[in-house]
Amino acid sequence: MGRMRKLLTGLAVLAGLGTSTGLAQSETLRIVTWQGYADDDWVEEFEAAYNADVQVTFVGDDAEIWAKVRGSNGADADIITTNTGQLQRYIDANLLAPIDLNMVPNQKEVLEQFRDLAKIPGVMRNGKVFMMPYVYAPYLLAYNPDLVSEAPTSWSSLWDPKYKGKVLTHDSYEYNFTIAAILDGAKDPFQLSEDELQRCKTKLIDLQHQLLSYYQYPEEVVQLWQSNEIAVMMAAYGPSQINALRKAGAKVEAVIPKEGTPTWLDSMAVTVGAKGAKYDLAMKWINFALKKEISKALARRTNFGTTGFDTGAITPNDKIFWVQSIEDPTRRSDLWNEIKATP
Repeated sequence: MGRMRKLLTGLAVLAGLGTSTGLAQSETLRIVTWQGYADDDWVEEFEAAYNADVQVTFVGDDAEIWAKVRGSNGADADIITTNTGQLQRYIDANLLAPIDLNMVPNQKEVLEQFRDLAKIPGVMRNGKVFMMPYVYAPYLLAYNPDLVSEAPTSWSSLWDPKYKGKVLTHDSYEYNFTIAAILDGAKDPFQLSEDELQRCKTKLIDLQHQLLSYYQYPEEVVQLWQSNEIAVMMAAYGPSQINALRKAGAKVEAVIPKEGTPTWLDSMAVTVGAKGAKYDLAMKWINFALKKEISKALARRTNFGTTGFDTGAITPNDKIFWVQSIEDPTRRSDLWNEIKATP
């Protein structure tokens, strides 16, 4: 309704003043992002502040963002939000424009661990910044304290025979291999040799024999947790997923395992389709989104970590692996299908 009132008011003004007034046309900024990252109240505040029209498209997976940007060579979106593991293919395809940090002064006000972008793997290439870190969450090891007498400390709990039939894991070829590799002591869990992939495959076949089920979305987990005995689970959506379970009445706790955990870092990037005034407006949005009040509100609404507000999602003592591009998505996917087809 707010958008409609603005439109009607604008039309009335134009009708009263005619076409010779020289009123400046508002610039349109097209944002492709995840639900919860560009709420209506923030969009309306930004539009009013910068005489802009913001068009937000929410997506359901990374493949959808890639298809939209790659298919139009960046012409159908100005800003995208994707994780650091996806970034390199956009840069390789020349689909992103570097970010001008001089136009993003709020980047200096984010949490200390996110200020030095050179220390965050994947956001820079050849000295240029291509992504602005924004929202993050670690994979967590969740457990039911009624069924697990002592808080687990290791991913190996998923393989513990006493929990057979009471284990859930995310249906993801990328992250199951990554976690199996972390448990296996891989030097780089995102760049695995064929021998390492095969060792992980063996471990993941063993894990499959432990499972009650795989899941894809948080809503599925709530239903599974309510209707089954779940002892331990790989929580792909981090603190947000734990909070959703608790709101549904589930008794659940979660830890970051001692071996470490993959942690996704969603970041804002500007496509090569944003040129001139549109590029300037994209920089204004990135700077606006990094405001402390926006970061704080986003964290409280989604229960994800944000780079501008300390939620305690990770601490200095936690061992994390910022998500990076994997060695061969097709190979991992093929092996994952073989795992799931194993009796």
